[in-house]
Amino acid sequence: MLNSDALQQLSKLKQTIQDNKDYGEGIVRGTQNRFGFVTLDDGREAFLPPEEMQQVLPGDRVKVSLTENDKKKHEAKLEKLINSDLKEFVGEYVEKGKNHFVAVDHPQLSRWLFVPPKQRKEFKNGDLVSGIITRHPFGDGKAQVKILARIGRLDEAGIERQYMIHKHRLASDWGADVEQEVQAIKAKADSPDALPQKDEREDLTALHFVTIDAESTQDMDDALCVERRDDGWLLYAAIADPAAFVEPDSALDKAARQRATSVYFPGQSLPMFPSELSQDAFSLLADVERPVVVCKQQVAANGEITDFSFHSAVIRSRYKLSYNQVADLLKNDNRDAVPADCVELLTELHKLATARKQYRQDNHVVQEDKFDYVFRLNKQQKIEKVERRQPTLAHQVVEEAMLATNCCAGNFFAQAAERIGQASGGLFSSHAGFRPERVNEIEQLLKKDKPEMDKLEVEVLDSYRQLIRSLQQDEDNTVLLATLKRRLQPASVSAEAAPHFGLGFDFYATVTSPIRRYQDLHNHRVIKALLAQHNGGKLDDALADELQQQIVRNRQACRQVEQWLLCQYLADKAGQQFDATVVSVASQGIVVRLTDVGAEGFIPIRGSKKNPPKYDSLRMTLTQGDTTYRLEQAVRVKLDKVDLANKQLQMSVLESSQPSEDTATTM
Repeated sequence: MLNSDALQQLSKLKQTIQDNKDYGEGIVRGTQNRFGFVTLDDGREAFLPPEEMQQVLPGDRVKVSLTENDKKKHEAKLEKLINSDLKEFVGEYVEKGKNHFVAVDHPQLSRWLFVPPKQRKEFKNGDLVSGIITRHPFGDGKAQVKILARIGRLDEAGIERQYMIHKHRLASDWGADVEQEVQAIKAKADSPDALPQKDEREDLTALHFVTIDAESTQDMDDALCVERRDDGWLLYAAIADPAAFVEPDSALDKAARQRATSVYFPGQSLPMFPSELSQDAFSLLADVERPVVVCKQQVAANGEITDFSFHSAVIRSRYKLSYNQVADLLKNDNRDAVPADCVELLTELHKLATARKQYRQDNHVVQEDKFDYVFRLNKQQKIEKVERRQPTLAHQVVEEAMLATNCCAGNFFAQAAERIGQASGGLFSSHAGFRPERVNEIEQLLKKDKPEMDKLEVEVLDSYRQLIRSLQQDEDNTVLLATLKRRLQPASVSAEAAPHFGLGFDFYATVTSPIRRYQDLHNHRVIKALLAQHNGGKLDDALADELQQQIVRNRQACRQVEQWLLCQYLADKAGQQFDATVVSVASQGIVVRLTDVGAEGFIPIRGSKKNPPKYDSLRMTLTQGDTTYRLEQAVRVKLDKVDLANKQLQMSVLESSQPSEDTATTM
């Protein structure tokens, strides 16, 4: 038995060993193998052996001790689990003998998680399920899960949509309290005399408003009217006013806020409001009185907005017109395509839109038109046909009116903030331009390839507008423009009156889709508060971030459903050749988009040890031998295999268009 002196010496020795150890904290990163890594807070990365990786989950924050292994690399030993973010999951139910597991849908988790006997119930091998982790594996490596719901099976119609709703935790059901409020709102909307604040609203029912949407659209949230003036036009953009019916913090309001936006999956939508409201009580249906927020805009002959104002009003839309009808009139001069009393109105709207687009090209930033891909689904909710569509003149009419209205809203909030000496309460759609960490690369690019522009302060909106407009004037700058766009930050929801670099606007705040976007609903409330001579109100600090995070989840869910369906659609086309475009370039390969269907896939570009591919991070090019791959480059590819399990396309390049020698040396 050790005496007190010996125990004290042993304690000191342990403390000395402890003090001499190299410790760190970081985040666990899994792989498709049994081992993993810990990305430490100081930027180092440490190898996590299989026996250690068995005790943690991807995304776990851990404390580790570090040693150097035989390969002179950092190796980690787990000391403490600080927290774990992976609590909910979706995946496939797996029966292996008498044991049951879930193969969790996570790119960094390569092992199955155990389902205890009491949790197995009626679930069968191959079921897609959602659940929670009830026992973390830290300590003994034995994780356990609880199944919360059976989502379905792979052969069920619409399973892709349902699976992604669960995976991204999208709200899809309405509670009893919401249903009760819906019925009360329907009763009000069906009675014109009961329209909220009708006596306080401007009566614009005599004006000739029309809606222009896809033929299948039922949730119409904008209607247009225009009057020709000697010096231009007076544009009326009437926006549906669900804020007139939906009380802040009501059950319906909370449900809409949780959803943030309507989600438009192929074949079916997940609306922000129940369809009884979004497609009826709130929708600007033809020949029905509806409460609206109207933005009146004085537009000069050159397309400049010289004045604007917002109003609460009541309108009665005359017609529901489709994009195809309006495009047929504007492109083919087919006057029989639309009602006779709409021809002059639509012609003037087109003239206004043309003037507005030219004004934006001269003073702001106009992005190139992109193709839309429309998926035609069969009874099993699988893709039967993919149609590639380019925006029509009718789309341009609506787009320019909506851009102008949102620009007015942004300026309205900015002016209000200046007037009242505090934030208006409105939510801006901002775009901060280039990523700060990439500005140095951009300056290098301009200095080498466009020395006449290398003095521009690209972080300043005016300079950014000048740069983009100048480059857009010459098709030879296509690749340079593409590399610049890859260095842009994503747009975001902001409570700050910040510019929108992507559109070249000083301020931009969306108000044109309050049936489909909570941000717009909120902004309607702020507009009406400001019109009533009240301050816009104190903004919930969490709202902007909350909406932004949900918007990202909604988009991810949509993209993943589309990719899944496209992989199924292309599964029997392995071996076929396709035209494609390079949309991303990295040191290991390129990402291409198939021109006719819009599906994307990564193509590794491999060389040899003696002749590896050369990646130019500045110009975002990858050269292998005599071939150089660039953004926006046309390539011919072969679809080698469709990996349905991982929802990935495996392709190879057959040929690519190579730029001229002059372009190659400058770009």
